[in-house]
Amino acid sequence: MSSDLLPDDQVDAALRGRLFDVLTALPGRVVSYNRQAGTVDVQPVPATLQGGEPVAWPILRAVPIAWPRAGASAITWPISAGDYVQLQFQARSIEQFLAEGDEGDPQSPRTHHLSDAVAMPGVWPTDGRLSPAPADDALELREPTGGFIRLGQGASHAAVLGDTFVSAMSSLLTALAAHTHVTAVGPTMPPSNAATILASSTGTSSVLSTKVKVK
Repeated sequence: MSSDLLPDDQVDAALRGRLFDVLTALPGRVVSYNRQAGTVDVQPVPATLQGGEPVAWPILRAVPIAWPRAGASAITWPISAGDYVQLQFQARSIEQFLAEGDEGDPQSPRTHHLSDAVAMPGVWPTDGRLSPAPADDALELREPTGGFIRLGQGASHAAVLGDTFVSAMSSLLTALAAHTHVTAVGPTMPPSNAATILASSTGTSSVLSTKVKVK
């Protein structure tokens, strides 16, 4: 450390030097994705500096993915090599936590270490921003080919209420099975395939999802 620095400057320089080595968060590029394990191998970017020269970080292996999740509920989507994630480096070792969910001794003194990263999908360079831009009045679920589901005031089509639709279809088929109309010689008989029509009405409920509900 230069002797020309004043004491306060020396302290400031020392703190800056120490903080330079503290890992908090970095963007990273996915090298590979293990769907079954829920982990990614990630190359942190941009490079770090050593002696004023850029040096690539090592590839981080088996980094756990931080999906939006609570209990058994989660939102997931495909991840591919070349995608980007936000790497967050935990303040303490998470090795014991990942293995057993242990709340006690982390069994390691390391802090903000490369080994204790988690990957959060979503961060992206400017040239890869979403197009078209996200709606400002709706939640959107998008997929790579351009399809999306939009929920909220900005949505343009109403979702079908399944129970109401099935009830309406059942009533319609029942009416068709009993339909007659007036002729010059009197009313006609109901359709000859009335039994088939009625039987089909009992199967309309099979179109209802047992897991997806709308209101």
